[in-house]
Amino acid sequence: MPPSSPGAPVTGDVRNDVLDVGALLVFLVLLVPLVLLVLLEGIRRHALAKT
Repeated sequence: MPPSSPGAPVTGDVRNDVLDVGALLVFLVLLVPLVLLVLLEGIRRHALAKT
């Protein structure tokens, strides 16, 4: 992250933080179901292989 210029208003920094948090939330919202899907698929295959 480049340091913000001394003349930059505080509101710009806050808006950038909000955008970063928003991007992180979107990333998590997309990632969590994918990870759960992979885990469930792995558990199901493991259970099927045991029987």
